[in-house]
Amino acid sequence: MGAPFLFLALLDRFQWFEQAFRSALPAVGDVRVSRAQALLLASVLAGERRPSRIARRLGVTRQAVSQLLADCERLGLVRLEADPRDARARVVHFTPQARAFERAGLEALCRAEEELGRRVGVEQLAALRAILAIDWGAAPAAAPEPAAAGS
Repeated sequence: MGAPFLFLALLDRFQWFEQAFRSALPAVGDVRVSRAQALLLASVLAGERRPSRIARRLGVTRQAVSQLLADCERLGLVRLEADPRDARARVVHFTPQARAFERAGLEALCRAEEELGRRVGVEQLAALRAILAIDWGAAPAAAPEPAAAGS
């Protein structure tokens, strides 16, 4: 039986992609990354370079992203540089030593998407991409509790 809520089904499928991504990374060396680090690195692979935008995408604070970046810097995976378009901002880049890591991550994500297309069908995969690309708007607010009788 599948997950009773779409929310949990999406989480299950997210974990499928995350496993594919993280399982490809140790092949590059002895580097092991946490789930949070993997999400940060996948964001950088997708072209997001500003820590503030990575934080927004991941739904975490800028301070949390700063800590993750510091951890990834210590692992030799990324470096932060001044943004040439905004002297107050910094941008994230993979280090030259992490090029194989970067390639392995990109290949793993592409391979996972190709495999999903084979398993569910190319049309279904395209439909899923289209649904996920739609702006769903703000999350619905919780329904107000009904007023107590006699209030």
